[in-house]
Amino acid sequence: MHAHQKTRLSLYEQLEALPEGLTGEILNGQLYTQTRPSGPHIFAASELGYELLGPFERGRGGPGGWWMVQEPELHLQRNTEVDVRDPAG
Repeated sequence: MHAHQKTRLSLYEQLEALPEGLTGEILNGQLYTQTRPSGPHIFAASELGYELLGPFERGRGGPGGWWMVQEPELHLQRNTEVDVRDPAG
């Protein structure tokens, strides 16, 4: 490769190189980006997590045994599909 040729980053490398304040997902071979959630979104997600934690994770009035998490990065096919859910259990 000549010094002036640029190496194209893989989608996963592009995802990892996103600047602060952006998050992304790789779905169907395409990188999708979005800004980090706003204050109202974070508040709503926190409230929803609070409501789900008792019954699903701790078994208070529900099945228990779940792990409830916010914005996990799911690698579905070895860095070719990366999905972020909000929330996930």
